[in-house]
Amino acid sequence: MIANGKNRGFTLVELIVAMVIIAITAVGAFEFYVFSMKNFIMKARLTLMATDFATDKMEKLYYLALGDLPPEGDTTNDQFRNDTYLTELKNRGGNCLINVTSTTNYKIVTTKITWN
Repeated sequence: MIANGKNRGFTLVELIVAMVIIAITAVGAFEFYVFSMKNFIMKARLTLMATDFATDKMEKLYYLALGDLPPEGDTTNDQFRNDTYLTELKNRGGNCLINVTSTTNYKIVTTKITWN
């Protein structure tokens, strides 16, 4: 900035330096935004896939008669071994545990999906 008399203001070099600093900051902020959105979308897709998988398994077990349900324990390897949802889930780093627990008049089925 020139401070002599009527010539007060910024020089062209000062303006260019300020614009370069602002541009670098804006590019960094934009890259962070893009990274955050990609990460959010990936997590949303994984959550949706896990929810769909769990819902599908629970619906299949819901419509089975009480006597047709598998015995107590993990049913992932027995009943759903060739399931396309399970294959896709494992290909994306997921794991599923379906546990059946018996009581006197009913069975409790728990579906747990985890990501590596």
